Amino acid sequence: MPYKDYKQDVLWRWKHYGIISDDWDELYQRYVDTTHCEKCNVELVVGNFGSNKKAIDHDHRTGEVRYICCHRCNMNIEKMTQKNNKLQEKNIAITRNGKYCFRQQVYGKKYSKNFETLEEAISYRDWIFSQPKIPATILSLK
Repeated sequence: MPYKDYKQDVLWRWKHYGIISDDWDELYQRYVDTTHCEKCNVELVVGNFGSNKKAIDHDHRTGEVRYICCHRCNMNIEKMTQKNNKLQEKNIAITRNGKYCFRQQVYGKKYSKNFETLEEAISYRDWIFSQPKIPATILSLK
């Protein structure tokens, strides 16, 4: 059983971490009532230890809550978000099936290709950008 001021402490911590909500009571009740991770369905435990401890995942830019999940999923979501942000700077995205995709319009021609590894995608991207600056219409005439 949580201590008397547990709810106030939890809500303060969420606000401190930048979580935004229109209805704090509803969000807290959702958190309390969630017994399994909304991502991997593992049974959640309350406390400060373990990979299946209960966590609340939110978008760090907007403060919007995404999931009530286990600590492991919460950390993986954050790592994937950071990785995607870094990859987007390189014109590479991660697809839903975990592959890497290069997408870019170069000199009027659209390129989109999936790769198994990040290294393959970067190599392809570097090759595309190393091509001479010849308009796509001239290339298609050859």
